[in-house]
Amino acid sequence: MKKLIKSWLLVSLFFGLTGIAYAEEKPYLRISTTPNKLDLGEINIFDEHETTVKLTVVVESNILHGPVLMSLSNLKLLNNSNIAANNVFVKTPISSNFVSLVKPVQISNTANGSHNIVLYFKVNKVLLSNAGKYQGSLIFTVMPKSPE
Repeated sequence: MKKLIKSWLLVSLFFGLTGIAYAEEKPYLRISTTPNKLDLGEINIFDEHETTVKLTVVVESNILHGPVLMSLSNLKLLNNSNIAANNVFVKTPISSNFVSLVKPVQISNTANGSHNIVLYFKVNKVLLSNAGKYQGSLIFTVMPKSPE
């Protein structure tokens, strides 16, 4: 009887540990940026301005996901003056040159798991824009992986 109880305990323990060992982690995907606000600096009225500030997009994931796209709203000043997104450019790890943000830009390829994406920005000064602090939003979209 003692052997039967010991055997039963060992079998129960074995299956319990096996269940723990094969417990699946739920899929997740999170995007954040470092720094969490992007300051493009001051722009000279006579030329375009390439910032020395970089933005790192941090993708935390435990799944295979499609490309990451980035878009930008127009940069707005409180008095309704704005700098259109087509005057803001980004250089990504997959582009060799600066690309206009007039439409969404692919900033990474399909990837498996976590990775960082380093971006650099350039702004064309619009002569009719007023001086001041402009604000806008960067929007990141993770596309589904392409079917194989």
